[in-house]
Amino acid sequence: MVNKYILRVGDDDSLHAGPKAMNDCEKILIKNGFSPILIRQKNNHNMANKLRWIKLICVPNNSILVIHHPYYIGTFYLKLLRIIKRVKQIKLVFLVHDIESLRVMFKDKKQLFIDLDNSMFQISDYIIAHNNYMKEYLIN
Repeated sequence: MVNKYILRVGDDDSLHAGPKAMNDCEKILIKNGFSPILIRQKNNHNMANKLRWIKLICVPNNSILVIHHPYYIGTFYLKLLRIIKRVKQIKLVFLVHDIESLRVMFKDKKQLFIDLDNSMFQISDYIIAHNNYMKEYLIN
């Protein structure tokens, strides 16, 4: 049997009343046998935040891990997911809520979001889009 996980990232407030779409997706996945992996993360990039990600090392080999995209927390987590995927042979499924490089909501961070989106595309085994517009954009 394959181990299935959903990654939940946020600070204490967002983990209790986070975005409705993310919460709804998580509830459905948990009902279907996915176990949550909780990583409490503040919006800074200090070493304590990075160390919290070490728990991903405990994901068993050949598991499935679902990750929301985007997370507005920098690039470290995608670099770590790339390593864990290679070492543990896990399947990464990205549940795409937005493509920030397409939307360009944060003009001063445009390159960061292009890099985040490209990293996600490179390491994903599967991508789940919320709507047909997003699906068509991703396919083309």
